[in-house]
Amino acid sequence: MFKNIVIAVLAACCIFLVVNQRMERAAWGEEEIGPAEYGGLAALRDVIPAEEYREKVLPLLQEALKSGKMTRGQLVELGKKLGGLGSQTLAAVERERPQDKIARAWNDALAGAREGAADFGASFSRQMNEAMRELGETWNSMTRKNAPAPEQKPGTGQGEVAL
Repeated sequence: MFKNIVIAVLAACCIFLVVNQRMERAAWGEEEIGPAEYGGLAALRDVIPAEEYREKVLPLLQEALKSGKMTRGQLVELGKKLGGLGSQTLAAVERERPQDKIARAWNDALAGAREGAADFGASFSRQMNEAMRELGETWNSMTRKNAPAPEQKPGTGQGEVAL
């Protein structure tokens, strides 16, 4: 008798779990998709060729979004109709986009400008040092010519300067 009661309770629990799980699935299917899924739908334009997107995806999206929102169930159905998105997504990720080319060109231009600026700075510094050295030499030669000869003390030899 006790065995029968335990079996009946376990059966009731299993039935409850199955029904509850089905209700949760139904509720999940009616739940609105989140921002990431909407972003993924927009990103499909980069994955699927433009003509295919207009012919296959856009009508499905318009139909699904008539109510102003898309549910998870509708998203699953859309995924089933599209098929082959995995390989198309991989191909799209591996393909170089125009934005990538522009970013690389910009970075190359900045690197060239930095190198050019460093080269310009080094060249300018060398030229300024040379010009200052020449100016110093010119100044020294001008001041030596106009300077009076050093005075000598009486009784000292040549080359001794009086202080």
